[in-house]
Amino acid sequence: MRTLTAISLLAVTGLLAGCATTPTREFDVVTEDDVGPEVSWAEVSTEWWTVFGDDTLNALVSSALADNTSLRAAWLRLEQAGYAARSSGATRFPQVSLGAAGGVVRQRSPMTGDVADADRYSLSLGVAYEIDLWGRLAAMTGQMEALEAASSYDYQAMALSLSAAVCEAWFSLNEQQQLLSLLDAQLESSVSNAESIERRYRRGLGSLLDVYQQRELVANVRSRLPGMAAQVALSRNRLAVLVGLLPGESFVDGVRTLPDLPPPVGGDVDAVLVENRPDVRAAFERLSAAERAATAAWRTRLPTVSLGVSAGYLEDDIDSLLDEWTGEAMVGMQVPLTDGGRRRSDVKRLRAAARERLEDYAETVRQAMREVSDARVLEMHQAETVARLHEELAAARNTLKQSRDRYENGLVEYLSVLSALSRVQQLERNVVSAMRAQLSYRVQFCRAIAGTIPADKVER
Repeated sequence: MRTLTAISLLAVTGLLAGCATTPTREFDVVTEDDVGPEVSWAEVSTEWWTVFGDDTLNALVSSALADNTSLRAAWLRLEQAGYAARSSGATRFPQVSLGAAGGVVRQRSPMTGDVADADRYSLSLGVAYEIDLWGRLAAMTGQMEALEAASSYDYQAMALSLSAAVCEAWFSLNEQQQLLSLLDAQLESSVSNAESIERRYRRGLGSLLDVYQQRELVANVRSRLPGMAAQVALSRNRLAVLVGLLPGESFVDGVRTLPDLPPPVGGDVDAVLVENRPDVRAAFERLSAAERAATAAWRTRLPTVSLGVSAGYLEDDIDSLLDEWTGEAMVGMQVPLTDGGRRRSDVKRLRAAARERLEDYAETVRQAMREVSDARVLEMHQAETVARLHEELAAARNTLKQSRDRYENGLVEYLSVLSALSRVQQLERNVVSAMRAQLSYRVQFCRAIAGTIPADKVER
């Protein structure tokens, strides 16, 4: 079983060597002068959400890490694992007990047959200690300590997921507030166009169909407002619960817009992934715990040696209880002979469980590598999507301008203007959503490569 850890490390090393790739391009379709210096690995591996440069977001994440009830429950589970580890470790120390008893003893005389009652008092002190010759108790203690460490990393992984959820919720709220503001601006512009079309119609320069078509566009934009306002409210409620508040409680005022995408993360993140991710560390600790459990089970087949020391007093009169004392010291050995194969079966079962944990560990590493690669690819291509949408929006605005000029000169029907205007408004909304998706992919990337959050942020 000692070889399992070494095998796991070799397997992961080979996996890293086979999967590590060097990106051939930047994540954003921008020049080096535009993005500024790269963000260092250290910034992303700890308080990774600060790379967005949003003070409100930083405060929201801090509030969530301090007040989220699910995270508090996870901390209590971590405390339970710690107490279990200390309970297991206590078996390696001497067990001391103090006993006191008093009562009446009824005795029958074998000679006369008379029955007499007598008082009996006792006071004793005992010490029992199992000598851990083969390291069985040490292996059991190591198993519980590894499980405690795994619980600690599980807690870190949950805190990491919570911080990512807060970022996602915050950016979603910003997106919806920005879309709501955009819809208000589009409605105002559409109403202004409708009034202009109606004035042209009254002057005999347009048709009633033009008026109805523009009114239809106004109604279409206005119909989107209630749903978007509802989404804003729902996002605020979701974010409030994440940071430990009740739905409807205020946590930030004003309308926000999406922040700019931070510079790309520098460094070969694949090479340090296994060393930093909490879920990978938790999987490794569970592998270690499974190995120690199998080791402890194998050592139960060996003889156990124990030491017992006791001293005490036993008297019929409580006043003379401490006059005379007796004591004994014994060394005992217990050798297991046969149990129908139970111990052997337990060893084989736990060794199979350890091999299962090794496979789980290797799979955790593979999935971690995939998450990093997927997030990198998604963000890279989303950057291209955002750039192409900006180009499409610029072309659509030129089309709208040309359509309006031709309509005012009587060269085209208003339908061409209406079609171009609808396309511009839709593209403006699409650009906002695409930029929000790009931020989401950056959140996924940072979460995929992030390590443990600083203790002062998550410890209670």
